[in-house]
Amino acid sequence: MTAPNDTLRQTLFMAFAVLNPLASNLPQLTGTGRTIGEQSDGVATWLVPWPPAFAIWGPIFLGLLGYAVIQFLPRNRARAAFREAGWPVLGAMALSMLWALVAAYAPEGMSRWLTASVFVALVVLACRGMVVLSRHYGDFSTVERWLVYGPASLFAGWCSIAVFINWEQVFVSVIDTGVDQRIIGIVLVALCLGWVGWNLARSGGSLVYAFPVAWGLAFLVYGRFVAGPVVPVIGGAALVALVILATLTLRARR
Repeated sequence: MTAPNDTLRQTLFMAFAVLNPLASNLPQLTGTGRTIGEQSDGVATWLVPWPPAFAIWGPIFLGLLGYAVIQFLPRNRARAAFREAGWPVLGAMALSMLWALVAAYAPEGMSRWLTASVFVALVVLACRGMVVLSRHYGDFSTVERWLVYGPASLFAGWCSIAVFINWEQVFVSVIDTGVDQRIIGIVLVALCLGWVGWNLARSGGSLVYAFPVAWGLAFLVYGRFVAGPVVPVIGGAALVALVILATLTLRARR
């Protein structure tokens, strides 16, 4: 049975799927604020992977637009999967827009704290939506698996590694911990694996969720061993993390 907030959810989802990539590219479109690249390059962090890794946002944004179209169909308005996952994924997209605006326009000293804090809530909601969709995987058609389950899982997976990259900026540029940056990087990689492993267990070892994490780690390995800055300890930690990720995924699938 359709409820009034079903239509609201569908409409907001569609709007945010369209506005999300625009918010992320607003500085380039308007010539104002800082681009995401400038925000990232403002601090010498070592967990930022080789820049081509961030091209994954293109398929994510395009996929979420496909998700928006599928969930907007009248027949999907009251379906359990779309109801249960819709609000968390919608919330994650809203926070992604907020993150982009804060990164571009908040005072530089404040933006790193704010973006890192926003990202925590974003990744929790994105992963919640991914887990719900994983539990409904058998109910989806082939098209829905590609255009609903797939994009939401890619979104959650990439955010699951990006949030720790964001927090490295805080620990390096805002909080003077006195701890060697290499140790900070290794600890954050370990925390990332813990978070990802927990979500893999909850999702039955989602390969689509694991892929963007592996993608980011692989580009991090290349960046720290080849492209620079060369930091073999971080590159080695990322390489070990790739092996552990594969093990966690296989165990979760069993």
